[in-house]
Amino acid sequence: MSPKGKREKPARSRSRSSRRAAGAKKTGPVTPPRAATSHAEALVVGIGASAGGLEALKAFFGAMPPRTGLVFVVVVHLDPTHSSLMPELLAKTTPLSVEQAHDRQPLEADHVYIIPPNRTLTVDQGLLRVREVADRRGLRGTIDHFFRSLAADQRSNAVGIVLSGTGTEGMLGARAIKAEEGLVMAQAPDTASQPSMPANVIATGLVDFVLAPDKMPRALLEYAHDTRAHRAPAVAAPEAKLLNGLQPILAVLRVRTKHDFRGYKKGTLQRRIERRMALQQIPSPARYLDFLRSHPAEVDQLAKDLLIGVTSFFRDAEVFEELASKVVAGLVKEREPDTPIRVWVPGCATGEEAYSIAIVLAEQIDALQSPCRMQIFATDLDDHALDTARTGTYPETISLDVSPQRLQRFFTREDHRYAIVKSLRDSVTFAVQNLISDPPFSRLDLVSCRNVLIYLEPEVQEKLLAVFHFALNAGGHLMLGSAEGVGTLEDLFSPLSKQRRIFRRRGPAKRRPLDFAPYLALPEATHVTPKAAPEPAPATLADQQLLEHFAPAAVVVRRTGQIVRFYGAMDRYIHLPTGEATLDVLALARDTLKPSLRAALYDAVKNNRQKVFEVADLNQTKVRATLRITVRPLGGPMPADDLWLMIFEELPASPRLTRRAAAAAPSVVHQLESELRATKKEQQQLVEQLESSNEELKAANEEVLSMNEELQSTNEELTTSKEELQSMNEELTTLNQQLQDKVQELTAVNDDLANLLVSTDIATVFLDDKLRIKRFTTAATELLNLLPADVGRPITHISTNLVNTDLSREAQTVLNRATPFEREASAQNGRQYFLRILPYRSSESRVIQGVVLTLVDLTALKETERELRATREQMAADLRRMTRLHEASARLPGLGDAREMQEEIIRAALEITGAEMGNVQQADEAGGMTIAAQVGFERPFLEFFTCVDSHTDSVCVAAMASQRVTVDDVTTSPVFAGRAALQVLAAAGVRSMQSTPLFDRSNRFLGMLSTHYRSVHHFSDGELRWVDLLARQMADVIGRQHTEDLLARAQERLEQHVAERTKWLALMHEVTQAINDAPGWDEGLRRVLHRICEAEHWQIGYVYLPDPNDSNVISPVISHVVDERMRTFHEAIEGRRFTKGQNLPGRVYADGAPQWVNSQQELVALLPFRGEAARQVGLTAAAALPIRFGPNVIAVLELFSDQPHAPSDLLANLMNDIGAQIGKVLERERVAAQFADLVWREQQGLLHTLHDSLGQTLAGLGMMASALSRRVTDGDAAATADTATQTSQQAQRADEEIRELATNMFPVQIEARSLMAALRRLASTTEQVYKIPVGVRGRVPETVREGVVASQLYRIAQEALTNAVKHAKASTITIHIGSESGKITLRIIDDGVGIQNMAHTHDGVGLGIMKFRAQSIGGTLTIEPGAKRGTIVTCTLRAIPLVTTPST
Repeated sequence: MSPKGKREKPARSRSRSSRRAAGAKKTGPVTPPRAATSHAEALVVGIGASAGGLEALKAFFGAMPPRTGLVFVVVVHLDPTHSSLMPELLAKTTPLSVEQAHDRQPLEADHVYIIPPNRTLTVDQGLLRVREVADRRGLRGTIDHFFRSLAADQRSNAVGIVLSGTGTEGMLGARAIKAEEGLVMAQAPDTASQPSMPANVIATGLVDFVLAPDKMPRALLEYAHDTRAHRAPAVAAPEAKLLNGLQPILAVLRVRTKHDFRGYKKGTLQRRIERRMALQQIPSPARYLDFLRSHPAEVDQLAKDLLIGVTSFFRDAEVFEELASKVVAGLVKEREPDTPIRVWVPGCATGEEAYSIAIVLAEQIDALQSPCRMQIFATDLDDHALDTARTGTYPETISLDVSPQRLQRFFTREDHRYAIVKSLRDSVTFAVQNLISDPPFSRLDLVSCRNVLIYLEPEVQEKLLAVFHFALNAGGHLMLGSAEGVGTLEDLFSPLSKQRRIFRRRGPAKRRPLDFAPYLALPEATHVTPKAAPEPAPATLADQQLLEHFAPAAVVVRRTGQIVRFYGAMDRYIHLPTGEATLDVLALARDTLKPSLRAALYDAVKNNRQKVFEVADLNQTKVRATLRITVRPLGGPMPADDLWLMIFEELPASPRLTRRAAAAAPSVVHQLESELRATKKEQQQLVEQLESSNEELKAANEEVLSMNEELQSTNEELTTSKEELQSMNEELTTLNQQLQDKVQELTAVNDDLANLLVSTDIATVFLDDKLRIKRFTTAATELLNLLPADVGRPITHISTNLVNTDLSREAQTVLNRATPFEREASAQNGRQYFLRILPYRSSESRVIQGVVLTLVDLTALKETERELRATREQMAADLRRMTRLHEASARLPGLGDAREMQEEIIRAALEITGAEMGNVQQADEAGGMTIAAQVGFERPFLEFFTCVDSHTDSVCVAAMASQRVTVDDVTTSPVFAGRAALQVLAAAGVRSMQSTPLFDRSNRFLGMLSTHYRSVHHFSDGELRWVDLLARQMADVIGRQHTEDLLARAQERLEQHVAERTKWLALMHEVTQAINDAPGWDEGLRRVLHRICEAEHWQIGYVYLPDPNDSNVISPVISHVVDERMRTFHEAIEGRRFTKGQNLPGRVYADGAPQWVNSQQELVALLPFRGEAARQVGLTAAAALPIRFGPNVIAVLELFSDQPHAPSDLLANLMNDIGAQIGKVLERERVAAQFADLVWREQQGLLHTLHDSLGQTLAGLGMMASALSRRVTDGDAAATADTATQTSQQAQRADEEIRELATNMFPVQIEARSLMAALRRLASTTEQVYKIPVGVRGRVPETVREGVVASQLYRIAQEALTNAVKHAKASTITIHIGSESGKITLRIIDDGVGIQNMAHTHDGVGLGIMKFRAQSIGGTLTIEPGAKRGTIVTCTLRAIPLVTTPST
């Protein structure tokens, strides 16, 4: 039996007067009881709800009567940012008083208290406690938080109701309420708008009622009434009630559930049985016993109630902190890597405490970076609780107990739940175990049995403490609950932390044998004759005599002074006092020695060293002797068991001192003073001991005060019981009415009995004291051949269908002995029955008036039992196989190579499947398979099957087709018929075999795993599934080996590629530098050819360039000869010219494809006029590579060597890069030529401007000067002034034109970011000079990043403005810059005469300059007429222009 009460005993017991309210079972309609005046007399109903809870609350309180005697507290999830309307809404549906809860508000019956928003609500000593939540996350778990406080405060008066809502809230609180013997109700999920929350609570199995909200009030009131009715008699005569009803109930539980609860405390059993009686509305234990016998489901529910306990993560956090610092840290530091830390958690319930210890261990292991492992065993009796523990899934409200850091590290969030991470879950093993009768685990370092012993009888507690001492290693630790201790077994455990109830094992390391028999009543003592002790040996007798005569007297004591052993005669130093027996050496010592002994022992223990005291034994003034007391450490198996040897030696005084004693009285005084000083020192030590004892007494005093409070609480209960007894008189007045109701009940019972006899499937026969048939059920008709007319006939007259069963004889035996008879019986049709014959007793006189014979059909049960037995055997075998598979998996990482891993898997396969031999064959690239590893085969077999052809061997072909091959008998199987393999298999002793294909995770065939048997073997599906697991593991090993080989080869290829690439990159760098450093492109090519020949070991090389006059012809312009032996071949090619397609360079020039030759014969054929010369100099390899610029071949590189050269893509790419570099050089030269032409064109434009504009202005100015001179000569003043004014204006205009011309002659340098500002300045200047409006629109795109692009765009706009003003005679001009279709666009629009009308005024120089500027930045320029009139000049270029034109 493993008790489950995982809850803390409260510091002080509350008054339980609420349990003693008088009442009796009502048979009529339930009416509300008299309202209580305070919460102490009323049940406190906590209601938790979330989404959809308002409608459920309305239905609940709408069905509640006005006077209930109950207190209601509603905890719902509210918006924390708004005030709640819940009190007003519920007040409209119920006559009860509804209000919002306030802090320190006392509970009153018939009141409804609503939780305020953004608050948490608890109950403490009958007062509501309301606390503000600073962090909104703190609102999670408000329902569970309140339910827990309600259970702790109200105990069995607590009622928890869970209504509609989402999530898992309420599960932890329901467990707490149920553990305190309270009531739990939940809304039926089909009536809830959000069924998640009530469904999760129902799934725990803790709910007593599952009802719709409007049906709950009636059930609640009936429970409250019956609870008071059952608690009152328990006060009047609890012992009588236990004697009359408890033991039979426990017997029914023991038969039904196989759980023995006789070791539980009787008070706990009584309270929980009374609770079930109240739920079933049964008034007496006798009737409840009958109810249990007829309702097996109630037996299971009662057992579940007795096993219910409360547990949580890190309950009493201070205990776990001290456990981590004082116990776990030391275990982790001292533990070797290959020895796990073993922990046992008996009574683990749903596993929270086991996982809490696992988390503490994991944290300490990580903190200390220790490689040790942990192994935790958690046991319990409750299968349902263990299922929850194994899954490791808990409601989200565990965040109230677990820190966010631990939640993040050791849990994963799944919907509204938290799941333990797999690594932690795998370290905890859960198992069903009877703590009292089953053997414990052994070699443990820690046992945590918290809050289990408090529910057990003292003798069972002592037995379990002895079991824990047996299970722990030397120095192991025991952790108990706050209300538990080791009692009188202080010799087994010493306190490590008395406050936290952590103890260390003490005593010898050798474990004494224990009795694990089931808990039974102690039998009467029997006399046992002791065995005669063996006679001692002569040496032993001699040793004893020597010790007695020559060794000093001594005792062995513990550090506390308890005597362990005596040596020698001690009567001179100790005496036996009267009174209670003791082994305390200080209590037994003579009065004159007590101070010295106390001081010596205290000093020796405190300083852990030897202490010697000498005491003079005085007789008046004569010194008789000196007593030397020596206390020295003796050591022990544990520090807590330190032993000390106390030696008494008498040192006789010398005769000389004796004669001088009378004359040496002053020396006696001196001696007395010395003793006085020693006494003072002893007194100081005693004071220190007293202070230490006072501290212990203070702690004990606190416990006594706590016990006093409990006694006061008990006194209050007794006072309340007196009041309850008075209320019983009032109930007796209702007894007459109840008796009248009994008549109606008896009538109903008779009807029920008649219907039961007709409807039951159990064959039942009632016989009187003469064994005559009184009644029988329909099921007995066929089995016993009964007819309705047989009523009244003796059973001896009936011939039954039972085999070897004399019903009359067995019934007579039961009638005579008044003892039940039970046995299994068989019918003639083969069906199995359970025959039970019980005495028939009257309910009043209890006189036996006959027997009741029942036959229960066991056929289906027997079949199920056989199936279960076979399943259990199969599960045991599977467990052994799984263990072996796990061991093989654990060994694989530590093995050296793939063969050892494969052999380990083969050995595991042989042990799991029972085969004698096995091998693994790996597929190779040639399509065959080779034996990679084997176990059990001899040389002939291995030589034959070393390598087989997977295309011809039938077994291999089937394996490659994903087919398993199983052969029960190779001698008769067609697979090996007529094959040589059959003889080899027979010679090897193989009779059966199977081969399973191996595939990697990409479905690539890897080989086969085969196992062989020496006898005929039939393969089962279960066995083959294990083979599949082993095959998967074998495939992983082979696949991993393949992967490692591939990675090694890939690494080698990568290194070669990197080396080759590095070499070519270095060559490319040198070639590029050579081209850039060369004064011209021809010198650059010469340097490139020289570097390539040296780097790649070509003896001779040529560069062919197109003829300037005929592009279809190429000739060797540049050559390089490394070896002078090649001069003959070189002279044969000098002056040669090749057309496209002719000879080796002509082909490459024609099609642009590289050509490689590595054969002298092929080389001679490709070189018609050079072939003989090539043969003479020994050339065997050639290469011709195009040098490209864009799509065009601009040159051909031809190389020759007397050594083979493999084709090289890198060399071809190098030629492309060289072509790009040379092309850029050629393009740069072309651009330079174009730029020179641009300079010439601008000079021509400047001359044209000087001629057209400035020349005309200066000519007009000269004419006006001549006219002015004539007017001055003529003396016409007015005409002279007018001419002078015109001349001045003409001169000013000439000055402006000269300034503008000078401005355009200087180069413009504009940054990209200032282009827009420059365009606006250009527009402003044009407006000021020509007095026409010029607008600027748009914005410069971000893709204009280079200053040369911005400068060219500005000059295009400037040229276009000049043309529009001077030639087009525009009156309005607009400049627009922006981005269109991903391209940069500059557009100048004017309203002048149009491009057709101004063509005669423009010679095309300006237009050509603008087009050239556009092309220089990779753009185009277009000039189009406007829609009505004027001109549109547009410059377009791509978003990221390629600029090759140098800045001017």
